[in-house]
Amino acid sequence: MSWHWKELVPIDSYTVQVKVPISDLDMKVLLLLYQPLISSSSVSLYMTLWSKLELDRFQSDASTHHELMLLLKMDLDHLVEARKRLEGVGLLRTFSKESNEGRQLVYELQEPMGPAQFFEDDVLSVFLFNCVGKEKYREYRARFAIPELVHGPSEEKTASFDEAFQSLHHSELVNDPEIYEEGTLVKRRSSQQKISFTEESFDFDLLKTDLPSFFESEKALTTSVQEIIKRLAFVYRVDELAMSAQLQKSLDSDGTIDVSSLRKHVQNWYRFEQSHEPPALGYKKRDPNKQNHQVTSADTEEEKMLQYFEETPPITLLQSISGGAHVPLSDARLVESLLVDFQLAPGVANVLVDYVMKTNNMKLDPSFVQKIAGHWSRKKLKTAAEAMKLAKEEHEKRKQMAGRGKEAQQPKKNQRKEQLPKWMTEKQEELSPEEKSEKAERTAQEKKKFEALLQKYQNTNERKEG
Repeated sequence: MSWHWKELVPIDSYTVQVKVPISDLDMKVLLLLYQPLISSSSVSLYMTLWSKLELDRFQSDASTHHELMLLLKMDLDHLVEARKRLEGVGLLRTFSKESNEGRQLVYELQEPMGPAQFFEDDVLSVFLFNCVGKEKYREYRARFAIPELVHGPSEEKTASFDEAFQSLHHSELVNDPEIYEEGTLVKRRSSQQKISFTEESFDFDLLKTDLPSFFESEKALTTSVQEIIKRLAFVYRVDELAMSAQLQKSLDSDGTIDVSSLRKHVQNWYRFEQSHEPPALGYKKRDPNKQNHQVTSADTEEEKMLQYFEETPPITLLQSISGGAHVPLSDARLVESLLVDFQLAPGVANVLVDYVMKTNNMKLDPSFVQKIAGHWSRKKLKTAAEAMKLAKEEHEKRKQMAGRGKEAQQPKKNQRKEQLPKWMTEKQEELSPEEKSEKAERTAQEKKKFEALLQKYQNTNERKEG
C-alpha cells in the first residue's frame, strides 16, 4: 500500500551532511555487520547518500528524490522503507522543513558503531547471530579482533610528549580570533550513535505495580537499567509481568540490578517459554490508516472531500473510486507524472483525478489530464482547496460559454445531464445541530466502510506478496 505520498513526494529536495567523516572501517562494519540486518537496499541508500559528499566536504548540494529513485532503481515506497531501516539502527537522522520552494529534507549520516560496540550491543549482536549463524558470527567477530603485535618479552621505547616537544612562550600560544570563521569544526567522535526505542515501547508503570514491596524501584530502575530492559523486552518479546519476575531474580543484595544476570535470566526465559531458536529481526510496515495528520471537523460535502483529498495518497483515491479494484499500470504512471513531471502537490493531484473521472465517464484520458495539469502547474496551486476553487471557476466559465453558444438552438429532449463531483454541486447552507449530528454519523459510517475496504485491499496485497 502506497502510504508515503503525505510524507514524501519525488519532487521534494534533500541534502546530505555528516559531522564525522566515514572511514574505511565504518564501511566494512556497514557491509559485514549491518547489511544482514537492514538489507542491501538500505546499505545502497546509505552509500549513495554518502557518495553525494565531495572530498573534504561535509554537506552536499541539493538534489531531488526523483533523481535518487533513478540512481537506486527503486520506487518511492521501497526508498522510504530503506530509509526507515537506516533510521531505526541509528545510521541516519532525518530533518524536514517547509518553505516557499516546497518540502526540503536533510539527511545526516551517522557513523556505524565500532566492532566492539556492535558485538556488545544487546539487540544488534543477537539479531546478527540469528541472521548469519554461529560460524559466520564467529568469523566476523574474529575478523575485527586486534591480534597481539608484540611476540615475546620486549621493552617499550615510545617517546613521551616532553621528549618530542619543547615548551613555547605564552605569546606564541595566544590564538588570533580573526583567523576563525563561522561554523562548527569537525570534531573527533566522542560517543557513537546508539539505536533508540520509543517511550511507549515498554510500560514501566505496569512493571512497577507488579514488583514486590521490598523492591526499591527508584534505586534499582536507573536510566541505564531501564534502557537495557527496553532492549531486552524488544529482542525477546518479554511483557511487563514476565520482566518483573526476571528482575526479582537479578536483584543484588544492595538493592541494585545485576545487568549480566538479568540478561541470562531473560535469555533462559525466552528459551523455555518462547523458542529454542534465537529471535529474528523483522521489518515493520507502516499502517496507512494510522498516519499522523490533523483531523478537523467537516460538515459540508466540500469540507469532507477537502479533508479526504489532503490526507489520501493518489493511488488510494483511485482504488477507492474503483471500489478497491487493482489500479492499472497506465493510470498509476499517469498519477505519478502529475507529482513528478507536473510537480503537483498530492492534494491538488487528487482533486484533478476526481474531477476528470467524474466528468469523463470514469475514464482518465491522458491528454485531458495533462492539459489540466499543465494549467494548474502554471497557476502554482499548492493545496486541494485552491484546486477545488479553480475547478469550480473554470467549469462555470465553460458552462457560460456553452450556454451562449446554444441560446439560438432548440434544446434537445432527453439531453444527458453532466455528471459532476458532489463538492462542485453542493449548496453551501447552514446546518442545524441535528443535521450536523446526522451528517457526522453518516461520515463515521462511510469512514468505517472505507477503512474496511483499505484493509481488505492491503490484506490481498500482502497475500500476493507472500
